[in-house]
Amino acid sequence: MTGGLPSASGLQLAAACPGSFALAHIGHLTAAANSGTDKHKVFESDPARATKVMADVGLAPPHGATVRQEAAFSYHVDFSEVRFLGYGRSAYAGAEIGPREIPGTLDYLAQAPGEAVVGDFKFGRPEFVHPAKSAYQLGFAALVSARPRVRAGFVFAADESEAWADRAPEWDDFDLNDWRQRMRRLAEKVHEAHAAVARGEQPELNTGAHCTYCPAKNGCPAHVGLIKEALGLDMQDLNARISELLPDQAGAALDKVDAYLRPLQQLRGTILGYARGTPIPRANGKVLAQIKNEQERVVNADAAWKIIADRYGEEAANEACTLKSSWSAITEATRAVRKRGDIKSMREEMEAAGAIRTVELKPTLKEVRPDDPRIVLASDERPGLPEADDEAA
Repeated sequence: MTGGLPSASGLQLAAACPGSFALAHIGHLTAAANSGTDKHKVFESDPARATKVMADVGLAPPHGATVRQEAAFSYHVDFSEVRFLGYGRSAYAGAEIGPREIPGTLDYLAQAPGEAVVGDFKFGRPEFVHPAKSAYQLGFAALVSARPRVRAGFVFAADESEAWADRAPEWDDFDLNDWRQRMRRLAEKVHEAHAAVARGEQPELNTGAHCTYCPAKNGCPAHVGLIKEALGLDMQDLNARISELLPDQAGAALDKVDAYLRPLQQLRGTILGYARGTPIPRANGKVLAQIKNEQERVVNADAAWKIIADRYGEEAANEACTLKSSWSAITEATRAVRKRGDIKSMREEMEAAGAIRTVELKPTLKEVRPDDPRIVLASDERPGLPEADDEAA
C-alpha cells in the first residue's frame, strides 16, 4: 500500500533496503511460488499433518495449546497492538490496515498460557531464507502470538519425511521487547523512504543478494544504474589497465565487478524469459527461441545388456551398459561391431523388449535458424524465467 508498511513476509527485504518499498512494485508469480502455495494448502487442510511435522522438527505445540493455521494479524509498531483479522488471504479484504500497522499471516500458531510456538513453512531452497534467529518474519510472528515466551522457526518441508527446521533461540520478554524496537525503527526507515520519494528524491537503496526477488528491481535507480554503467564500460581499456593495479585496487575492482554481475545476470534471466515467447535475433544470424518438445530414449540397462550381448558379445555389452546407461552410449560402444543399418533394428528390438522407452522432454531455449520449424511462438501465458539446463549462449 502507498505510504504504508510492508507485510511480514517483506520485512526482511525492507530491513536490507528500506527504499525498495517506496518504489513501484511489479508483481510476478513464478512456478516455484505457485508450487509453494499449493503445498501450503496441503498443510492448511490437514492440521494434524502440520502438527506432526512441527513436532518432528522440534517445534511441538505446548500441552493444551490452541492451534491456528493461516491466521492473519496486524501489528501496530507504535502501540504494540495486535489485531486478529481472520484466516487466509480473504482476511485482508475488509480489513483497514493503518500506515503504522504491519499485516501478516502465520502458517502455524500454537498458543498456550504463557507460551507459544510459531512456524513458517518453506518449500524452496533454504539458502534463500534468512537465518531464523534474526528473521523479521518470525519476529513479527512472535509479537502477534502475544505470549511472554515464544519458540519459532522456519520449517523446510519440501519432503515431509526429511523435514527439518532452522529454529530461533527461545525468545522471552526481553527478546520480544527488542523486536518491538526493531519493528519501530524499521517502520521509521520505510516512512522516511516514502517521504523522500514524495519530495522527488531518491530513497535509501542498497544493492545485494536481496535484489534477486525484489518486486521493485526493474525500476530501481540503484539496480538499473549499475546495469547502465556496466553496459557502457570499455572492456578493452579495462583489461589493459588491470596489470597496473595494486593488490588492494584489484580487490576493490573485483568487488565492483561482482556488484555489476548480479543485476546483469538478473537482466539476462529476464531477457531469456522473453525469448521463450518471442524469438530474438542474435549477431550470428540465428535466433534464440523456445524449441518444441524433443524426445529422449531412456534405457533399461539390464534388458539392453542381454540384447547387445546376443548381438555383439559381452565385451560390447559391458562397455555400452553401465548402471546408468544412455542410447548414445550404446550406439557409441557398438559402433565398431555393428553392421550398417543395425541401429534401427536394434532400437526396434529394444523397444519391443522394454529395454528402452521414448519420453518427451520439456521445451528448451536454443539458438537456431529463424525458419526452424521447432520454434514455439508466444502464447497467451507469459513463460517464467529459464531453467538451468537451457542451452542459451
